[in-house]
Amino acid sequence: MRLLLEQPVRMLAETRGLDALAATSDWLTKLQWGLTEANDVRVDFDLTVNNKVHEAVLIFPSLFPQAPAYVRPRNADEDWSAHQYPSTGTLCLEWGPDNWHSDVTGADLVTSTHKLLIYEKFGPVLSVVTPSRHELTLGQRLRGKVLRFLITQQLQAALEASLRTTPLPLAVGTLYNRTAFVAVATQLGHDTAPIYLGVPGEIADPSASRSWVRNGWVIWCHEWASLPKSITDQAVVRDFLKSKDCWPWPSDELQSGFLLLADDDLQLRPIALSSTDEGNTAVDYFPLDCTDKGQIRQPERNEALAQKKVAIVGLGSVGSKVALSLARSGLKRFLLIDDDILKPSNLTRNQLDWSSMGYDKVDAVENAIKLVQSDADVLCRTFRFAGQESSASNTILLEQIAACDLVVDATASPKVFSSLAAICTRRKVPFVWGGGVRWGHWGAHGSQPA
Repeated sequence: MRLLLEQPVRMLAETRGLDALAATSDWLTKLQWGLTEANDVRVDFDLTVNNKVHEAVLIFPSLFPQAPAYVRPRNADEDWSAHQYPSTGTLCLEWGPDNWHSDVTGADLVTSTHKLLIYEKFGPVLSVVTPSRHELTLGQRLRGKVLRFLITQQLQAALEASLRTTPLPLAVGTLYNRTAFVAVATQLGHDTAPIYLGVPGEIADPSASRSWVRNGWVIWCHEWASLPKSITDQAVVRDFLKSKDCWPWPSDELQSGFLLLADDDLQLRPIALSSTDEGNTAVDYFPLDCTDKGQIRQPERNEALAQKKVAIVGLGSVGSKVALSLARSGLKRFLLIDDDILKPSNLTRNQLDWSSMGYDKVDAVENAIKLVQSDADVLCRTFRFAGQESSASNTILLEQIAACDLVVDATASPKVFSSLAAICTRRKVPFVWGGGVRWGHWGAHGSQPA
């Protein structure tokens, strides 16, 4: 209703355009205007294709023409086309949110609907493919996929380099929350000669509570595509693999574990098996390609950071962010110094969150760094710098700081600044200092000794 008040001229033109189309098109009948339950303008219409009547509705949202109008079956349960969004039934026509402009009319959408239905009816007979503007992102393809398996660069490289004659032992860690279960291969090969796949220890370690770790196998099965698309009975998987002489366990008993089926082209099918008193099941995970082939995420100059070591004194609002930003930039060697713990009041500015509450900041930031750089070398010192500590311990710490390639003072303490500046000047170590103040203002300065 609001649309009619805000766009009276445009909606009058829409009415005339649809009437003109109906007057010249015998396939279009029953133009009935009304309102939806949400008070959007709707037009019920019928399309006839090959003597079959399709009952449709054209919706003009309240923000039309800046927001696109759309068409769907009047019966929400009807499936007309492969070019139809399953959650709403909306047809994917020639115009949508990705290419919409305000000159597109309701008559254009009705005509586009007619074209789509003609292609759906006669295209297969004439060997004509329905034109499509579908370019789904990875996130769109994953929408609604609760079970996901990450294919990482490390996994891809390890599979490419491995022998493809016998099953390969596999360890899989699964992260889970209220929206999804995300599995990732953490290790290939036997424990005597394991191939680690760059996954942080908190995810790969069975004793950690961060993930659910399962063992299983990579199975080289060149004909796995002949398996049913959807499997729930584990016996189907077992019998298929036994027929190909690929069942990895010595007995025929049903198992609990994780299988990764791989063909010659390294097309993967991840399947989780479960054997309990309640039944023996198999569940497919959606393979999620995260190899990012050919994508360069960091400039080449950042490669040198892996060999550098940075000391960060103070892991509050500035220091915690600096540490994580450096880890994401490629730095792998850290010296972290702070005597404080993380408290709820710190959450307004600190990089950390409730999962680290009550922990020493040095340990919490170390964990956060290793979730970014799994092979990071982090030295933690719970120490009150320039405070009441042992002079002997202080001397040892100063030597460790002076041995770094860069020192960052994020304490906003004049005493700490004076001490670090003196040491860095004497040992000619680059020095950066900065701090946060109330209301979020902050500053940073640096010095490079001559």
